[in-house]
This record gives sequence, C-alpha cells and structure tokens, in this order.
Amino acid sequence: MAQTIARELEQHFAVELDATEVSELALLLASRTTMLDYRTANRENIVRFVGEACLDVVNEMIEDLKENAGINLSEHEFYVRFALHIKNLIVRARTGGLSKNPLTQQIKTSCPLLYDTAVVEADLLQRRAGIQINDDEIAYIAFHLGSTLETQKQLTNKVKAVLYCPSYYNIDAKILLFLNRHFEDDLLVTNVVTDEGDLAHLQGAELLISTVPVNSYYGAPTYLISIVPGETDRLQIRHMVDDIRAEKRRRALREHLENLIEPGLFEINSARLQSRDVIHTMAERLVERGYVTDEFEQQVLEREKLSSTVYGSCAIPHALRMASRRSSISIMLSRMPISWGNANVNLVIMLSFSKSDQEVFYEVFDPLVSVLSNREQVAALVKTETYDAFISRLCEMMG
Repeated sequence: MAQTIARELEQHFAVELDATEVSELALLLASRTTMLDYRTANRENIVRFVGEACLDVVNEMIEDLKENAGINLSEHEFYVRFALHIKNLIVRARTGGLSKNPLTQQIKTSCPLLYDTAVVEADLLQRRAGIQINDDEIAYIAFHLGSTLETQKQLTNKVKAVLYCPSYYNIDAKILLFLNRHFEDDLLVTNVVTDEGDLAHLQGAELLISTVPVNSYYGAPTYLISIVPGETDRLQIRHMVDDIRAEKRRRALREHLENLIEPGLFEINSARLQSRDVIHTMAERLVERGYVTDEFEQQVLEREKLSSTVYGSCAIPHALRMASRRSSISIMLSRMPISWGNANVNLVIMLSFSKSDQEVFYEVFDPLVSVLSNREQVAALVKTETYDAFISRLCEMMG
C-alpha cells in the first residue's frame, strides 16, 4: 500500500521518495489503519492482528479495570476495538508518531473520572510495553472507555418505581410498555400492584405511578398517569425522574463529604508555597493519622508526573491506585497562589481512597471536578473562613 501511494505521489508532484520515506509511510498506515472486519473478529483471531504480547497487555488492562475500579469491559466488540487501538498506539509510540487530540483539555475537564481512569491504564501500558504516552493519547484511551462506562453508569442510576394499577382491560401491560419505551434507561419498575393495601408493605420505592388517586402517602412522590398515556405524561414523569435523581445526588454527596472531610484535614494557608511542599504537608498529615502508608506521598508524585491534576485554579492530587487504609479528602485553601507546574492554584484537594470505597470515589469525583473547574466557584470557596462554611458552600455547588 505504501509503495502504491508513493508512486502516485511521485507522479503527481514530480518528486522522488527514497526507501526510508516509503518505510515511514508504511509505519504511518500500520499505526492508523486495520483490515480487520469487526463482525467476524473474535478472541481467537484477534491475536493475528495485534500479537500475543499486545494482547497480554490488553488483557491485563481490562483485568486491572475490573479489579481496581470495579469496571467490567470484557464485552466482545469493545475488546476487539480496544485491542486494535492499543496495538496501533504502541506502534505510534515506538515510531515517534503519537497522535494529537484537539479535545484533550475538554475531556480532562468535562469527563475527569473517565480521563483519570485512562491515566491509570496508560501508566500500566507504558510500563508493560516500554513506551511513553502523551496526554493526547491518554484522551484517546478515554474515548474507548467512555461508552462502556456510561452504559454501566446508567444501569446503577435508575429510579426504582412502583406501578399501582387495578387490573382491568390489560391497562397495566399497556402502561408498562409505555414506560419501557420512553424510560428504559431511567426507570426500573420493581412491582406492579393492583391493591392499594399492598403499597404500605413496599420498600425502596422512589416513585409511585398510579392510574387512580391514592388515599395515603407511601414514602415516595406519586404521579397520576392517564390510562392512555401520552406526551404530557412522558414530560411530567421525565421531570419527576430528574428531580428524584438530583435530590438523591445532593443527599449522597453531602453525606460523603461530611464523612470524608474531617475538620483536622481542613487548612487555610497564607504563605507562598510550591506544589511539592503542599503534597508533603498534606500527605504527612494522613500518615500521622494512620490513613495511608509512608509510600503515599511518592505515589501522589508519580501520578502528578503522568498528567497534571490541575483543573482551573484548583489542584486535586491523588495516587494512581486506591490503596489507603481509610478514605479521606484533605483541603488547603490558600490566600496566596501556590505554584503547581505551569499553573498557580488557590485550592488543593487531596483525595485518598481505600479500595472498599470505590463507589464513593466515583460518586464524588466527577461532580467535585465539575465544580472545581470553574474559577469563580473556586474563588468563592477560597473566601470561606471556616470548615462548616466550606462544606456548606461546596455541597451547595455540587448539588
């Protein structure tokens, strides 16, 4: 292919390409293309395209995601596409042709957890393949992880609903069909009840959908749906589902933050500091409490080398792995700018999580970074004078 293209270029532009240039063109094609038909690919024939060594690394990355992040990415189509991407990435890294990604900063800001997950796997890939990967390539890894992670996230974010509908003329089946058609990714109907007396015994319901008025409150907001549901019902249920999710998120975030941010881990600083000094001080505080081991500080520094944890005027240093003895969030508000690589920050939030708190980390990280990427919100947080004021303001912003 490279030779054919080279001949066309030579003829069209009246130039001559030497053997080295043709070889480089061949490498470029190899690192950007594949002849594999995804519809016929499987775990047996994929090795012919990527090789045993590459496939071993891919399997280790997928197992690492499952073991350390609780994320299962072994789905067939993802596996094939991801293996091909990693193979091409390795070729690009070894031939000096790493990709540029114009959306890298946007991904870091808008999908911070996704990007951070990609950073962890990029580190594993660098060590196993003996290559160096830039931020743009990390962002491309995040692209591949994104769709599968979002699908799994939707499954855990459904609102639990109960349908109360007297069983006549098969109305309950028609309403269930309507709900499944419009809210498949949002609602999980756990029970269909035909007698109101049974509603008092239900637990965990977050929304009650009823075709007739109910006589009591059963611990969840109630929506009176038409026996022939239409667009108005769809819009009203959508509004209620969104409100329920938002309220659940607010309650969960506040509870997590109050448990994780102790008053003793909150500090207001007025001196001019460097990032290394701040990381040392905050890590030592955690070591003294027995929350982390002595290696934690070095682990945070290693993560920082891979990709800066600065978001706007805030830094969120943390280790690559969740290996803390106890989960915590440390806060430093600084009246003076802290020099952090090529940036200056006024707020440092050090995350330290144990493996048993993976779910808490995933619930907190994205909304936290979303707030902290906004310079105006960070400025408002930095102005707070007390621990209680900071917690209240942060919860308000995250909610």
